[in-house]
Amino acid sequence: MTVALFKDGFPSAHRTTRQRIESSLDLRRLFFAIDADPTLIGAGVVYIDGDFNVVVLREFQAICSVRPIKVVLREPPRYVGPVEFKRMLEHEPRESEWVAEALRTTVTCTGALLSWHVIYSGIALMPFTGGASVVVSFIGTAAAVAGLFQCAAGVYRTVNEVWDPQMNDYLDSNAWYEGVMAALDAVSLLGVASSAVTTVKVINLSKRATGKPLREVLRGLSRQERAKLTNELLIIQDPRLTPKLLKLKQAARNAPKRIPATKIKPIIATHRNDAIAAALGLASSGMSGNTKTLAIGIYEEFSE
Repeated sequence: MTVALFKDGFPSAHRTTRQRIESSLDLRRLFFAIDADPTLIGAGVVYIDGDFNVVVLREFQAICSVRPIKVVLREPPRYVGPVEFKRMLEHEPRESEWVAEALRTTVTCTGALLSWHVIYSGIALMPFTGGASVVVSFIGTAAAVAGLFQCAAGVYRTVNEVWDPQMNDYLDSNAWYEGVMAALDAVSLLGVASSAVTTVKVINLSKRATGKPLREVLRGLSRQERAKLTNELLIIQDPRLTPKLLKLKQAARNAPKRIPATKIKPIIATHRNDAIAAALGLASSGMSGNTKTLAIGIYEEFSE
């Protein structure tokens, strides 16, 4: 029994609870009534009593479907009347939807704000992207715009879950809405990939030029380390520069000898924000609903 309960994903119930349920219900008639519906033949049967003890009365058998289906029978909690219990059952799914929408919106909007902060500081990103700087900048801007639309949609859906939940159901049932949200997810994921490439370049460049990890770079660099980092950046911006030509340009003051210490930290911090925004964008796309787990419950009221 214990193995079966853990296998089914439910916590163990007290033996006395199961005995009470079996004595108060005609399980044979119950299973016969369930199997009379062709779509529920072999469905698992779960009982939740008033103390929230969960008992699996019958394991799922893959007859009606290869995907597990469970019929859930739930008693009203103690000291809760029938009317209040009905209201609870009506609102519980929507309350969880509201929490999910609010969490998804928070993640999406935080990522969008960080993305726009990175674009606002955007010139700092250019030296690390080499010849693809314009493309990377365009992708980053597109991803930020997509994040902004996702944020607005999330706020709208969160408000709807409170005042007009049927509107969210209507939107989810429309192919055009699902298509638009999937397209926004695709643009956001493209921004994640672009940000990942740039972040790897930043890490490799800082290690190659200074021999220090990114955390040490944020704490500060010596004059010599800043000079080496500056040379690396200038060569990335113009691969035709040889060490000799670079020294001549620096001597003529056509190129900086070293990046000021006050600029190193903001540049690296901008990339850090970009990486965080990308991670939040990835999380937001993962929560967007393109892939969801569906739980089906049938609540029946038995009169004794």
